[in-house]
Amino acid sequence: MVEEQKRRILTDLKDVRESLNVIRDDLNSLNEQKESAFKEKSEIRKEIIKLITEVKKYKDERDQCTSKVKALKKQRDEVNITIKNLIEKHQKVLKDNPDLAKKADFKPSKKINAVKIKKTIEELEFKLETSVMSFEKEKLMTKEIKDLRNELKNDTSSDDSVSEKEIFNLSREISKNKKIAKDLHKNVTELATKSQENHDIIINISKKIDDFKEREQKILDNFNDFKKKYSSKRKEKSGFEKKIKEIRENLDGEKEENKQVSEENKKEIIKEKVGEVENKLKTGKKLSTEDLLAFQMGK
Repeated sequence: MVEEQKRRILTDLKDVRESLNVIRDDLNSLNEQKESAFKEKSEIRKEIIKLITEVKKYKDERDQCTSKVKALKKQRDEVNITIKNLIEKHQKVLKDNPDLAKKADFKPSKKINAVKIKKTIEELEFKLETSVMSFEKEKLMTKEIKDLRNELKNDTSSDDSVSEKEIFNLSREISKNKKIAKDLHKNVTELATKSQENHDIIINISKKIDDFKEREQKILDNFNDFKKKYSSKRKEKSGFEKKIKEIRENLDGEKEENKQVSEENKKEIIKEKVGEVENKLKTGKKLSTEDLLAFQMGK
C-alpha cells in the first residue's frame, strides 16, 4: 500500500471518528429529549386520569339529583292533581249549597251544637217547673229558655253542618296539599339547580381534559419523532462503527503486509551479505564483525 493511500485511509478514519462523536452527542441529546417528552406525557396522563375521576364523581351526583328531581316532579304532579280534584269538589259543594257560599267565614268549631242546646233547654224547663225561685230569677230563666229556642230556631247548622264541615275539611286538605306541593317544588328547584351546577362543572372539566389530551397528543408526536430520529441515528452510528472497523482491518492488513515485505527484504539482504562473506572466505579476505553476524544469521 502506497503512502498516499495510507494517508487517505487515516484521514478517512479521523473523519469517521469525528462524525461518530457527533452522532453520539446527537444520540445523547435525542435520548434526553425523548425521555423528557415521555415524562411530560406521563404527567399529563396522570392529570387526565385525575380529571376523569372527578367527572365521574360529578356525573354520579348529577344523575342522582336528576333522578330525585324526576321522582319529586312525579310526586308534585300527583299532589297537584289531588289539589285540582279537591278544588273541584270544594266548588261543587259550594255550588250545591249557595247559602254557604255567601258566608264569609265558617268553621266547625264555631257552629252551634243543636243537641247541646236542646239538652240545656230541657234542663232549664225542668228546673223552672220543679224548683222554687224568685220571680226575677224565674223571669231570667224564662228569657234564657226563649233565647235558646230562638237560637235553635235560627240555626241552620243542623241542615248544612255536614256540608260546612265538608267544605272546611276540603279547604284544610287543599291548604295542606298546597304546602306539600310548595315544599316539593322547592326541593325540585334546589336539586335541579344542584344538578345544573354539577353539569356545568362536568363541561368545564371535560374542556380541560380535551386540552390535556391535545397537549398529550402533541407530546406523543414529538416523542415518536425523537424516537424515530434516535433509531435513525443509531443505525447511522452502527454504519460509522462498521466503517471504522473496515478501515482498521485495512490498516491491520497493511501492517501485516509491510511486516511480510520487511521480512522478505531482510532475508534478501542477509542472503546477499552471506554471499559476500562466502566470496571473502574464498578469496581469503578478512571478515568484519558485521560479516560474521550476517553469515551466522544466514545459516
